[in-house]
Amino acid sequence: MPDTIVALSSPVGPAPRAVVRLSGPRARELARSLLPDALDLRPWRLTPSQLRLPDWPSAPCAVLSCPAPRSYTGEDVVELWVPGAPPLVRRLLVTLQERGARLADRGEFTRRAFLGGRLSLLEVEAVLALTSAADAEASRAALRVLEGGVGAELEALKQALLDLRAHVEAAIDFSEEELDLADEEQLARRLERLAAT
Repeated sequence: MPDTIVALSSPVGPAPRAVVRLSGPRARELARSLLPDALDLRPWRLTPSQLRLPDWPSAPCAVLSCPAPRSYTGEDVVELWVPGAPPLVRRLLVTLQERGARLADRGEFTRRAFLGGRLSLLEVEAVLALTSAADAEASRAALRVLEGGVGAELEALKQALLDLRAHVEAAIDFSEEELDLADEEQLARRLERLAAT
């Protein structure tokens, strides 16, 4: 069974709001351990609550519960939206680690999404390109991939290549029979058109 990971999902530093994300089999349990007992964590709804950390005053928070398998990682995911005070965020991360979560490695949420079949390798590369984009054009290109535009183009190219392969194999298998199959020149032209895409 995989472990449960935790990480700050918003920028580091003072801010009006910080987002701490948990993913794994104990995500809901660990989040609930810091919230009032009667809180109803409804899936896919941002629920206002109070964060209760040991030896800290109660702090306002909002909780978003994303159950498996429809979450980003394909695992149970819970986000705690808390005031972005760095000491509070550090204490929250430490408390969750003390209760059994492991601090996520860089890119681990996306790796889990890939391993869980939620993202293709192309989408993973687009996430990396987006998070490391140096300018607006690079960001737009990565977003186009994430929207599925490039994936659809590659799928169409794959289908065209498979079709071409089937024609070549049929031409070889039935070369001595009088069937109206594409000749070598037609196949070569189709291959050239595909190579140009």
